[in-house]
Amino acid sequence: MILDVLCGLLLGAVTMVGDSGVPTGPGEYPTQSAGGESAFIGDGADLREALSLLAATLEATADGILVVDEIGRIRMFNAQFAEMWGIPEDVLAAEDDDAALRFVLDQLTDPEGFLAKVRELYATPSAESFDVLRFKDDRVFERYSKPQRVDGRVVGRVWSFRDVSERARLEEELHHQAFHDPLTGLANKILFVDRVEHALARARRSPGELAVLFMDLDNFKVVNDTLGHAGGDALLVAVSNRLLGCVRGADTLARLGGDEFALLLEDASSHVDAVDVAQRILAAVRQPLKILETDVAPSVSVGIALSDPDVRAAEFIANADLAMYEAKRRGRGRYEVFDNARQQARPEAPRDGDR
Repeated sequence: MILDVLCGLLLGAVTMVGDSGVPTGPGEYPTQSAGGESAFIGDGADLREALSLLAATLEATADGILVVDEIGRIRMFNAQFAEMWGIPEDVLAAEDDDAALRFVLDQLTDPEGFLAKVRELYATPSAESFDVLRFKDDRVFERYSKPQRVDGRVVGRVWSFRDVSERARLEEELHHQAFHDPLTGLANKILFVDRVEHALARARRSPGELAVLFMDLDNFKVVNDTLGHAGGDALLVAVSNRLLGCVRGADTLARLGGDEFALLLEDASSHVDAVDVAQRILAAVRQPLKILETDVAPSVSVGIALSDPDVRAAEFIANADLAMYEAKRRGRGRYEVFDNARQQARPEAPRDGDR
């Protein structure tokens, strides 16, 4: 790791006895302090070679490097550090760590967390550290820190900052793709089941009403057959947008596949809340719209299941599915609430539009 190399170079290049003699900025690598108080290991040629190697390493790395003394004053930094943080060189050259910190904190999403880590490491000088910093402009830095030692004594700290914004963006994109439907952007079945499982676990610890609404578009196959898959996809996107307008931010709306959607309602005050949401959904979806220049009058059948202390996620969702079948059987474009005694005995109704 570059931080280990730099710590080794710092130790091998100079043993500090006084307060200065360590380079303070890009390209500034003095061989002796102004008062002659620094004692260097090796002869002058060895020292010049070591400092030249240190300078080349500092400026060649893509990481931003900052070296501070034991009380946090800036002693050395490379050009990459100044560029990554956008700190004016006069602030860094003045060794005013307070001014530099103020400039840094304004950029971060969690300035308090940043400061807490700095205080923690100054309180434990021999500690090493790694964490991740997130910026208001969506940049992401990895932050490494190791103590700088001379003759076994901690004389300062080396900080290394690596810009991993692109990698973080790609990781977030892959994570999103793994748990979201590519067509609508809604949660997919994997994420929905996981959310239901966690909601049920919370409800067992702190009882509260949960509801799952299972929704299936009516006569979706007709749209697919008439307008093709492009028309079917356009309808699914339009319906998903209408469903989003009916839910709260805390609820989870998912496309389970084909023309099936599901909604997890958390912290519902009673089953009335679930019925109210179902009625809003029915009204929103049935508004006419144009798909590929063709007038379409969509509708949806909704099944509602309410949580039970002993129900598991798969059964909870299946109960809502059974209630949706009952809504289909009773004429479509309506909702039904799951009733165990009545609906377990019913034969399954055919689905309208699986593909």
